[in-house]
Amino acid sequence: MLNYRVTGDGFPVVLLHGYMESLRMWDGLFDELSQFSWWSVDLPGHGDTSLVGEEMEPSVDWFASQVFDFLNEMGIENCHLVGHSMGGYVALQLKKRAPQRIKKVVLLNSHPWEDSPLKKSDRLRVAEIAFKAKSLFIHQAIPALFYDSDSFTAQINQLIQDANNMTSDAIAYAALAMRNREDTSDVAKGFNEQLLFLQGKYDPLIPCDRLVEFAKLNQLKLIVLENCGHMAHLEEPINVKNSIQSFLVE
Repeated sequence: MLNYRVTGDGFPVVLLHGYMESLRMWDGLFDELSQFSWWSVDLPGHGDTSLVGEEMEPSVDWFASQVFDFLNEMGIENCHLVGHSMGGYVALQLKKRAPQRIKKVVLLNSHPWEDSPLKKSDRLRVAEIAFKAKSLFIHQAIPALFYDSDSFTAQINQLIQDANNMTSDAIAYAALAMRNREDTSDVAKGFNEQLLFLQGKYDPLIPCDRLVEFAKLNQLKLIVLENCGHMAHLEEPINVKNSIQSFLVE
């Protein structure tokens, strides 16, 4: 079963972290929002959840199936989802798998598109590097996710420590799972008022202009955070918290 933590008492909101992260990413963010119960989980291979089933073809949908099983085990019939980066990919797959059970979804620094050919090649390179130079890759990759990395030294060091605790197998598996994922634009388009994009203006992984255009074309809600990159929950935590709270209570 997925390692998890739950705080609060109310309608369940399941929090899905990103690549090489863990449930620790949500520490303190929603502690004051008591009208919901916040279920943060460690996805397979991350945090304190072991990677079991790695012999399968790497798949974001497999991650989603593990969260789906978790919902059943916990007796969670309906919930909202908040997914950061890779967690957003998992959230959209969960919505596709169980459309009636998933109500609102927040995609935090995430998007519905499949990888470009160049990005697919990069995922293969990451999977190889995970076995040859894991620590070097982590030390280079994580600071680059921030708009102003010099202002977040302590947070970056903690992220590096957490990522280094992952096995090379887990890092490679998740990279290949993202590489293999399908486009979920149709899932996102079907949300209407029930989907919120929270996007950093200077996110190095997601073109903000493309996401703005996608949201406008499909009449989806989007908030651009002006002073952050890919790690909005650390770079602009108050705006992230307030935006998510306002959206979920609408």
